[in-house]
Amino acid sequence: MDALSFVTSKSVLMMTMEEVGQYTLLLCHSWIEEKDATLADDPEYLARLLRIPAISPRVLEQFEKVPCEIGDEPRIRNKRLHEEWLLAKKRSEDGAKSARKRWDANADPLGSHKEPNTHTIPYHTNKEQNNTSNEFDFCPAESPKHSSAVRFNGDSPIKEVWDYYLQQTEKNAALYTMTPKRHQMGLKRHTEALKKVGGRKTEAVILMKCAIDAMVASDFHQGRNDAKKKYNDWELLFRSADKFEQWLERASD
Repeated sequence: MDALSFVTSKSVLMMTMEEVGQYTLLLCHSWIEEKDATLADDPEYLARLLRIPAISPRVLEQFEKVPCEIGDEPRIRNKRLHEEWLLAKKRSEDGAKSARKRWDANADPLGSHKEPNTHTIPYHTNKEQNNTSNEFDFCPAESPKHSSAVRFNGDSPIKEVWDYYLQQTEKNAALYTMTPKRHQMGLKRHTEALKKVGGRKTEAVILMKCAIDAMVASDFHQGRNDAKKKYNDWELLFRSADKFEQWLERASD
């Protein structure tokens, strides 16, 4: 929500400092509860949420009743905030659709049971095969034990994901490198992605790219926050199976 529009709006100008605080916190809770930017239509519950005896009627006037067909329980929402939420949701959906069209225009839909295309990237799941497949080489000036960067060959599925990640986040490839730790994270998430799409290698790569798209679509993670700081490291995407699935869920919202 635009800060200038907020502080100069007639309704906010008529509020006391305490009421402004109540209003701001309710807007924050509307957004982070992830229920279509709505709140429970229960003044007593909302007061407990804000740790105050009662919410000001002037603050409650800023929220409208949600149509019954949207949910089973009575909900309220701020009209302006809901419009912002719809725009953010559309940006996320458009980003995910664009990624699928751009990277796999001819592939089968995710979750289909068709045989994979014959031109997909080869990938070995057997540990012994991975050790002998030359999937990546360490920089020649360093030993594997002490290497700080990984140099890919052309057959690694993680290379395609990494290149896409650098492009979308606009990171400097000379300064932000694929370390062995990051590489292992990528391999683990790729193995998990393979299981999610029935072993189809091309779609597993697309799934990882969708997670990247979800991060890029996040204003907060791209530095459009109060601190003006980006939170888009590789580790925030792929450090664990849980984190990977959280980004996939955001991509599918």
